[in-house]
Amino acid sequence: MKNKWSASDRTRTYTYIFPMLGGNYQEFKYVINAYIGDSSCPGLENKILLLLYRNIKDLEEKEDFERREQILVIDPNFYSMYDVTDSYKMYCFNVPLKWKPAYFLFKQGKYSKFPDLYKRHLLKFHNLTTKSEVGKVLYRAEEQYEKWERILKTQISRTQEIGDMPDLVNRETFNREMLFKESGFWI
Repeated sequence: MKNKWSASDRTRTYTYIFPMLGGNYQEFKYVINAYIGDSSCPGLENKILLLLYRNIKDLEEKEDFERREQILVIDPNFYSMYDVTDSYKMYCFNVPLKWKPAYFLFKQGKYSKFPDLYKRHLLKFHNLTTKSEVGKVLYRAEEQYEKWERILKTQISRTQEIGDMPDLVNRETFNREMLFKESGFWI
């Protein structure tokens, strides 16, 4: 099995919700995407799901994966894990209590309404600045409005969020077909 993945395939959950688990993205090097639920697993709504690629041949990499997996399962927010395929495993977490308001704001597409503490945490997690595309969305940068006004050739109200609404059903909720069609995975 071969894993084909690009950053553009990542969900908004990966960008805006995954940081709620702490650390930084480099500590989670086997995570290929993040979701807010799984269409085939009722009861996993309002969770943070991490999809990991575990079909690792190199012994040193395999040991690294297993070490990092142990860190995931001892996390106080760890909820469950299950096999998606022989090569992919899903890890489910409860939303940390202190970040729940931001989680529900995300589901409404209200990125700029995140608490400032979480905005700073999110940017640090991804090693980004307020000048990055994500930072511009979080802080509703004027230049981002102007960019989209030029592209769309229309005026955008400054009370409107500048980031796209998350597609909670078709993109942010995992379904097994995503592995084979949309995300470019090969079997």
